[in-house]
Amino acid sequence: MITAERERQKTATGGGSGQGPPPRDRRREWWRDLPPPFNRPRPINGRSVRRGALIAVPFLTLVDGLLGVMAWYATGRVWIGLAVYAIAFLFTLGEFALVAWAANKRQETERRRAREQ
Repeated sequence: MITAERERQKTATGGGSGQGPPPRDRRREWWRDLPPPFNRPRPINGRSVRRGALIAVPFLTLVDGLLGVMAWYATGRVWIGLAVYAIAFLFTLGEFALVAWAANKRQETERRRAREQ
């Protein structure tokens, strides 16, 4: 019964002529362009992952590169420095990937629970 009522409401929009509601005037809805309130998490999507990667990867390269340089300086072997850099970079990058995956999984779970209720 609820589905039939929803279908009736959809077809009755715009006076029943099938034209639908009038288009919105974007100039009057300026609040839609504002950023979300503080402490409200933004959804994880491809764009937010790319923006985060633009910040995280250079920072990881710098920090892990310094660790590699210190290992090279301490041992006197370039290969050891490169190995320390590569291992530290991969572990830290994997940690960021794990956190992003967990956050995405949580969002999907919350979205599914909201649909079920």
